[in-house]
Amino acid sequence: MYVVVVAATLTFTGRRVLPLFEGIGPPPAYQWVHPPPELANGNVTPKPSTTDIAATAATTKAAAAFTADGQCVVNFSVGAFSPHDRDITVRATITPLDPAALGPLPPGSAADGNAYRIELTYQPSNTPVGALAVAGDVFLTIPHDATDLLYSADGRTWTTVPHTGVSSGSAVGATFSRPGWYLAVAPPTAPLGASQERVRRGGNRRPRRRARRGARRHAVRSAEHQTPDQATAFAMTR
Repeated sequence: MYVVVVAATLTFTGRRVLPLFEGIGPPPAYQWVHPPPELANGNVTPKPSTTDIAATAATTKAAAAFTADGQCVVNFSVGAFSPHDRDITVRATITPLDPAALGPLPPGSAADGNAYRIELTYQPSNTPVGALAVAGDVFLTIPHDATDLLYSADGRTWTTVPHTGVSSGSAVGATFSRPGWYLAVAPPTAPLGASQERVRRGGNRRPRRRARRGARRHAVRSAEHQTPDQATAFAMTR
């Protein structure tokens, strides 16, 4: 898998959550819901994912939800979810979507990869989760160099959220405080998919390799302090 989940550390919010790092070797081909024609051959359509997070009357532990391809990862801080009646879990569902099926983008923007709907519900009541009690982080892998990250509460109207680039331009991350739709964007004149094609042809590999080597060292050091559950997550994503 393209990412590994390692032990708790500081991220955007200044709180301890489960962060995202690149793995070793060239990044795999981006998985598009609706690929550009030149990348359609061999494309693997991404699938939704569901993660159940234990919720007690006291608090919730740090946790992560991610798609099978690792292109969308959400980190939840300790205490992210408030207790809710007799519910015992929070279900996080991440669904990759074609941006063209959603609301129009702001002027001067074009989708950079898939959109992702992140839904949170208390279980077994199936009650939607609103704003998180403690913010976490969301990361999107991108096929090009995105310039903005958009958020929508309804899939129709978009707003720009503060973000930062991660791992030599291969991903963008932002604070995650509520469920909704997330989408990375770039100027419409940018040759979307070009960064991925450069990597396939052998370009721009050295900075990515340095980033991966650093992330790998960080992951190995962090693994020494993992809980059993975190160690299992680390092993599954290697």
